[in-house]
Amino acid sequence: MDVGWMEISARIIAFISLMSIGYYRRGNRKYPRDNEKRREKKQISTRWESPLMKAVRVLMSLFYILAFVFVLYPEPFDIFKIEIPDYLRVVGILGTILGTVVIIWATRTLGDNFSPVLEIREGHQLVTKGPYRWVRHPMYVGNVIWILSFILLSAWWIFALYLIIFVVFIMIIRTSKEEQMLLETFGKVYEDYMKTTGCFFPKLKK
Repeated sequence: MDVGWMEISARIIAFISLMSIGYYRRGNRKYPRDNEKRREKKQISTRWESPLMKAVRVLMSLFYILAFVFVLYPEPFDIFKIEIPDYLRVVGILGTILGTVVIIWATRTLGDNFSPVLEIREGHQLVTKGPYRWVRHPMYVGNVIWILSFILLSAWWIFALYLIIFVVFIMIIRTSKEEQMLLETFGKVYEDYMKTTGCFFPKLKK
């Protein structure tokens, strides 16, 4: 099977993006290896993490694996393939790069405060710099850009399901729980922060 330049370019960009995001996210999970110390580090609360959200995170991990399948061995999965013009796939490539940059920027800005689960750890800080100066959840925005773009880049319809799951369970359900968690933890400081920033889009100045 001949693989055209667009397909090769898409797979290369997808691979670089996946590896970059994985590298920075893993690097920011600075939990102690010792289980006792790990429990101490998480001692404040993880009560916001529901069984449903745990299941959703597992499902989303499967999509992440599927993205690697597209990069490394897509041929047996032609059932997912849709016809997309090359110019839209170029848009997908550019959007994937943009989404990757936003995700990494947000992850690096969070530093030790980054966590894939809803939790408050000892020494947890409210981050209001970097992209968090303008929006409260820039990482979610970056993920939406990335998923939308990956649909075009890969030309696989299956990633549209990933987008629906992410929007419904992360941007709608998880975000409300996360905001509640931060309000309970930081109180008026977070209330004031909410007044000056948008949830997913910068707040327009009056």
